[in-house]
Amino acid sequence: MAELFLKIGAGSNYEDGDILCAFNNCRIRCAHAQHICKLDGFNSNGFRVPDCLADIFQQRTYQFKFERVSAKEIRRITLATMDEEILNDKLNAKGEAIDVPLYITYAIKHNKHRIFGTTGHEYWYGGNVNYSNDILTDIWHEIESKTSFREVDYPLWPAGKEDLKQHFGIRVNDFDDSVANFYVESIIDNKDERNPVIIKKRKNFVDRENLSLPAAVKDKITDKSISVDIRNDYIFTVPAIVQEKVV
Repeated sequence: MAELFLKIGAGSNYEDGDILCAFNNCRIRCAHAQHICKLDGFNSNGFRVPDCLADIFQQRTYQFKFERVSAKEIRRITLATMDEEILNDKLNAKGEAIDVPLYITYAIKHNKHRIFGTTGHEYWYGGNVNYSNDILTDIWHEIESKTSFREVDYPLWPAGKEDLKQHFGIRVNDFDDSVANFYVESIIDNKDERNPVIIKKRKNFVDRENLSLPAAVKDKITDKSISVDIRNDYIFTVPAIVQEKVV
């Protein structure tokens, strides 16, 4: 399943019913996995603990792994192919270089650093990230094999009570990333390419009044002192409820 979060009333240049966020199932799976696999604590060297869930999550999702192999050298591994390159403080043919001691010294000063390992054997991840469903399935398998967390217990986007007072969340059939991006597009006047003008903050909206919901529920939605969450009780079909504005 996926979810849409709608604007309640007009404000901040949004109109009532505008689709503020569109979270597909892949993004929901990822949000919960990221939270469970968050960085948590350090070892006695001040680095992140190897083989923890945060390590596993990054190993599955990042393009590169960087391993320190000497005082001034690191090995960059392309995780999809396991191809390796050695980098140091001298420019290579691609114009790449790294001052390894300086990089690590500055990185570990940040209390949220992502350097794993032990002194002299540090490693970390970088490059592009891939949060595809196949990769997330592998990550959730690791989570479930190592902890008591079960993906089935996390079907909804992690919205807080205050979020659900200000915005109306509805559960819908799933869609891919391109559709999610389309739902949150603006209407833009591009006649002057150097100075595009936003005509409307959102191109797509849902007419809340015409949703098949009890009147008592509809009355509560506009009361921003109440947290309204119907996502476990109702599921809608996006082609039937999402409308594109005519300008």
